[in-house]
Amino acid sequence: MQNLDTTMGTSRYIKKTDPIYPCNTVAERDKVYCYLMVTSRINTLDGYNWRKTADWCRRSERGWVQTCFESFGRDASGASQYQPARTIALCLQAGPNADDCIYGAARDYGNNYAGGPESSRSCPPAPERFRPRCYEGIGTILGTMHRLGDERRAACNDVTPARYRADCYRGAAIT
Repeated sequence: MQNLDTTMGTSRYIKKTDPIYPCNTVAERDKVYCYLMVTSRINTLDGYNWRKTADWCRRSERGWVQTCFESFGRDASGASQYQPARTIALCLQAGPNADDCIYGAARDYGNNYAGGPESSRSCPPAPERFRPRCYEGIGTILGTMHRLGDERRAACNDVTPARYRADCYRGAAIT
């Protein structure tokens, strides 16, 4: 993250010609956190041209494309100022990877709103086929905020319509 902060000077760990760098060179154990932030770098280089950002994500290393699109979703939620319809519109620009973007955006809503009722605002405007993954994303955050299965279940129930509770439970790792 500090590599993207230009107030700290230009980092040797970024390249104008390869916005995915250094994610494509770091150790395997460090890739997840790198790819979860990489679109912040890509967006600044391509002037927030979301289609170009999607093209860059598709160039990620094998096995990391999905994670790049989750980063795309995190950026979409912030860039849209947590306006659900705008977030979803940005994610739909990811084309065949829109589900990964919506999942990433839902996780960001869950984080931003600390699992409260606003957490699930991003899901209803999503096309029906993406809603299960959206509520699963929220569940992943609720699962980290609540230790016990009963607490996780109650948290999912508080923010998820009955139709999608199984998706939230799956994300929250409720067995």
